[in-house]
Order: sequence, then structure tokens, then C-alpha cells
Amino acid sequence: MKIISDYIVFSVLILLAIFLFCGPVGAVGLGMGPTLIEVNDAMRGSEHLDSLAIFNPENTNLNVALVVEGDVAGWISFYEGDAETPVSQLLIPAKGSVVLDVRILVPEDAANGMYKSEIYAEIVPDSGAESSGVGTTFRTSSKISIYVTDNEILEGTAGNFAVGDTEEGAPLLIEVQFSNTGNVVAVPDVSADILKDGKTVGTVSESGISVSPGESRTIKLEWDTADQEIGEYEAHVSLFLGGTVLEKQSLTFNLFPEGTFSRNGELSALVFEGRPHPDKLLKIVGKFNNTGEMSTKVKLVGEVYKDGSLEDTFSTDEIIVSTYVTEDLPYYQKVETGEYIIKAYAIYDNKKTGEQELSFTVGADAASGQPEGTATASTPLSLVTVFMSLIIVMMVISVLRKQ
Repeated sequence: MKIISDYIVFSVLILLAIFLFCGPVGAVGLGMGPTLIEVNDAMRGSEHLDSLAIFNPENTNLNVALVVEGDVAGWISFYEGDAETPVSQLLIPAKGSVVLDVRILVPEDAANGMYKSEIYAEIVPDSGAESSGVGTTFRTSSKISIYVTDNEILEGTAGNFAVGDTEEGAPLLIEVQFSNTGNVVAVPDVSADILKDGKTVGTVSESGISVSPGESRTIKLEWDTADQEIGEYEAHVSLFLGGTVLEKQSLTFNLFPEGTFSRNGELSALVFEGRPHPDKLLKIVGKFNNTGEMSTKVKLVGEVYKDGSLEDTFSTDEIIVSTYVTEDLPYYQKVETGEYIIKAYAIYDNKKTGEQELSFTVGADAASGQPEGTATASTPLSLVTVFMSLIIVMMVISVLRKQ
């Protein structure tokens, strides 16, 4: 009877060792941050923006589903980049991460008080993979708390004020960072008086840019330097919110003769954001790196090929890019089912960068959110797991032998 009892104990301990050290056979790593998203003093009907990063430490791509459980499940949606369509499932590349925009829309009829929920990112197993019989779904989570109030708060903070030297005839770029710390949409105003030898020689302003609660924006002003004297200038820059001065700064810059500074840049990458779906707009982004010594105006120019034939050409609006800054040059292309190749280059100061090429497929798999080549969510048992299990088994056998 004791022998039977010993074998029962032995079997239970082996199963316990496998359970403790092996875990679910299909479980893999996944991380998400921040672990807590807080929204204080949210107004009914207001929209709030935040960010959520999902990390994949594995050597294979992972399909991940997004699930919200709790009080505010219907208030939250997720977006990749500037995509207009929310996502509920996405592909996280191996050893990579994806940063999502979290949009929180508080209902008009929400009662005052605290609301709590949890955001889950869970691995979607490959439908073709064999089940191990053990739970194969792995999920990680972030908590979210929202306090709803009827107290309207219009607040914001000023960040960095920046200006750089430029050349005669080239635009002067003034940048002001603004963060909305209130609970309603803010529309800040920025103005700058340009002075030479104490006298005002120009004025520029920018208004009408909406900033959602929790969002930060860089507001850019451009001053035309044509026919201005060479020398030192001052820019008296003011940031207003709700008619009240939030911050003022005086910045010094120099206007140099044309040809003083080098003009260099490169189109470092051409990518798309989100996932390509038939009959939808896809955001194409050219990454322009200004390696020159002054700000420059840049635009993206390219060709779109579908199934081997030229389908369209495009040229984006010019934007001004600061010195030693990498800026996105966005373009939106409506795509259909097929094989796409996009060839593009950037034009700046009458110069042309090298060409970048982007290829992708739009089809039934892409539309369903199951990209071809997606890896399964299962991994083999690690050597460490097996080794630890064997040690426990050997310890149990040694105890039984002594008995």
C-alpha cells in the first residue's frame, strides 16, 4: 500500500513540476505599456487621446487582438498612426513594437464619477495550429481609469520655443510646443513680432489649430525674409490660450547672405502605416532627414504601380523641416486588391534625394487581418524548463529510494 502511495505522490509531483515550469505550451511573451492610463476631469462628450505600446520580444511575428473589459468598454477605440479606421487586431513584428493611439470618447449621458476598465492585448493563435490541450491564449493588460465631471477646464502648458539662423530669401521657421492639460479642446494662438535694431520689421501668427485633451502639438510659424537686411534679429514670440498670455519668449537669430549654409537631406525610409485593406485609404510615409545647416521646404514625389502597371503619380504639399530633424512626409493612396510597388523621392531646395521603394500586397488575407506568413503563437519548451523539470523528478526518485 505504501508503494502505491509513493507512486501516487511521485506522479503528482511530476505533474506539478511540468505545470509550474512548463506553463501553457502555446504561451509566448508579450508586453504592454503604460500599465495605467488615467484621465482626470473628463467632460461629457469630450474626446481624450493617449498612447499605448505593445512589445513583442519573440523571434516570430505575433497576431494580437485588443479587448476592453469593464465600465468604459464602449468608449475606447485604437488607431495605428493617422488611420481613420479603428483596429481591433494587429500584427506585432518579431523583436518589435507598435504604438497605438488610444481615443477615449466620453458619452454625452455619462454620469459624474469614476469609471474603471482594463485593456487586454492577447495573442491570436494560428487557426491551423494543433491545440496542445492546455490553454494557449496569452494576454497582457493595462488598466484605465476615467473621472467624469461637468467642470470645464481650459488649461495648457508651453513647451520649447525655437528659432534658427537662416539665409536671405529663405523662410524663417519659429516653433512653439503646446500641451493641452485641460479637459476640453484647446485652440491656442501664437504670434511673433520680428525686430531689427529695436524696430518691428514683420509680424507672423498662427491660429485655428485644435489640440485635444492630453495631446501635444508643435505650432510652426514662417516669416518671409525676402528683401530683409543681413544681420541680427529678435523674435518676440507669444503663446495665447483663451485670450490670455500663456508664455512669452524673446529669441535671437541671424540672417545671413544666400549660400552661407549647406543644404543636404535624404529620404531615409518609405513605409506605410496601419494595414492595407481593399477600397480603403492607406497612409504612405516618406521619412525625410534634414542633414543640412538650415531649415528647408520639402515635398514627396512618387509613382504608384499596381500589378506591374503604372497606376498613379503623386506630389505632396511642401512642409518646412528644421535642421537635423527627421520629418514625416505623408501621402494617402486608395488601394484595391493586388500587388503594389511605390517608388518615391523627396525634393528640397531644387534638389532631389535618392529613391526609395515600398512593396506590399492587398488581398483577402490582408483585409481579414491575417497577413500571409503570420507566425503561430506557440513555441517549444525551453531547455531551461526541461532541465528544471528533470531536477525535480530526480529529487523525488532519490527520496522514494531512501524510503
